[in-house]
Amino acid sequence: MINTMDKKRRRTIEINVSAMVGFLSIMLSVSLPYPNSTTASQLMIAAAANTKGALAQTRLEIKEEEYNEAVDIDHAEAAYMRGEAHFSSGRFRKAVGNYSTAIEILGRHKGLDDYKGQFYFKRGLAYDRLEQHQEAISDYTHCIALNPEIIIAYNNRSVANFKLRRYRDAISDANNYLKHDQKHAEMYAIRGFSKVIMKDPKGLVDLKIAAGMGHKLAQDALRHAKIQW
Repeated sequence: MINTMDKKRRRTIEINVSAMVGFLSIMLSVSLPYPNSTTASQLMIAAAANTKGALAQTRLEIKEEEYNEAVDIDHAEAAYMRGEAHFSSGRFRKAVGNYSTAIEILGRHKGLDDYKGQFYFKRGLAYDRLEQHQEAISDYTHCIALNPEIIIAYNNRSVANFKLRRYRDAISDANNYLKHDQKHAEMYAIRGFSKVIMKDPKGLVDLKIAAGMGHKLAQDALRHAKIQW
């Protein structure tokens, strides 16, 4: 009797997971939205507000004999702010060009890793908007290496990996992000979707958490599979 019940339970789970995979296949075919855009943009707009003053202070601290570096910081700052203007106006390709200029200029000098990391992050975000997810992943990776405090880069890289169907990488990035923020519905959703697609029923746990936190796509997927959360 117990074995029969276990088999029925496993079969129910398999049917639910299959329904979920079918739903996700449809969602992926029409491309997932950018659930990370609002959070990332808010964080980086706040950071950008301090960038000009912070770079100016750095420039003042440079010795006179290092004048060329000060000039480069000026140019990098100007390129970055132009990139911000283009990004805010939705001109993402032009934003990539300006961020690239800022990155190239600062790349001539050692140090300044915090700024370099921020520039890479914003270029990655612009690449994301252009649907160039591989380039975005590369920039988020540089960002994390240079400035590990930009934790949102793990979130963005997880989403980009998911869109490229690199589910193990998406899970890994979600895990790293959730070490720092356990209240982020999107990361539970991405990790849950990735596990479900890989036929891991444990993904349902993450999706229920995400749905309970108000993540609409997770709610829709669970509802489609007739699963309560």
